[in-house]
Amino acid sequence: MPSDAETAALGARLDFHECGPCGGACCKVGWTVLATPADLDRLERATGRPAREFARFAPLPAWEQAAFGEGNLLFPRVADGRGAVPQLRKREDGACVFLDVRGMCGVHAAKPLLCRLFPFYYETGSSSARERPSPRGTIAPARDGRPSLRLLVDRGHAGFCPIPESRIAEVEEAAGDAAIALARSFEAQVEELARADKGELAARLRPDTPT
Repeated sequence: MPSDAETAALGARLDFHECGPCGGACCKVGWTVLATPADLDRLERATGRPAREFARFAPLPAWEQAAFGEGNLLFPRVADGRGAVPQLRKREDGACVFLDVRGMCGVHAAKPLLCRLFPFYYETGSSSARERPSPRGTIAPARDGRPSLRLLVDRGHAGFCPIPESRIAEVEEAAGDAAIALARSFEAQVEELARADKGELAARLRPDTPT
């Protein structure tokens, strides 16, 4: 698994579009941002704050479970018996807790790998008309009866990121091997999270007082 420095280097290579002050569109969507134990460790070191202050262990909201559908391979793999996963907290307006006053990520150098992969992300091998597999193809082979995981790029992400659709091919090529390496690191962390003691993790993220 990459060190913090190696993760930062991979992330820098993925900042091919020079993440700028778009107002934090992707950080305001309200989707659950999975935070693996490695993500939590890195964020604790970067912020000097305990993970329970910026993360929680909770189920996905019903609307999000419905939106992901049965084909999603990520959250069911790492959830506990009640469907809870470790995730970043949100502000009252639904935006990420780390979105700063500039409309930018306040922990950009240490943000979760799931965020670093945007606008690439994990999903099943099937794809819709708006979500086509990257030319780089499958990065994790099928095993244990699960469909293969592919690195996809959202062809309908207008409004979520300032990268215009006309530049997607350029973005894919620029991301190239760095995106694949980071995705493989993410997959390794997902596998580790799937095996982790969920009770211990839930206790780590339990606030001292209600929030």
